[in-house]
Amino acid sequence: LYSSVLAADTKSFLCIIGIQALAELNQWDQVLGWILEIYEIPEKIPAKIIQMW
Repeated sequence: LYSSVLAADTKSFLCIIGIQALAELNQWDQVLGWILEIYEIPEKIPAKIIQMW
């Protein structure tokens, strides 16, 4: 259980870094597609990531 929580937190953290990188490159139009590649469906996207954009 602990390892799955840690993996989810790591995935979210890396996703946030990716969003920040796309933002710095002014590529906001690519954020949603990129996030959906990672989480597959919108319902799986954590709230803290949705709040970023």
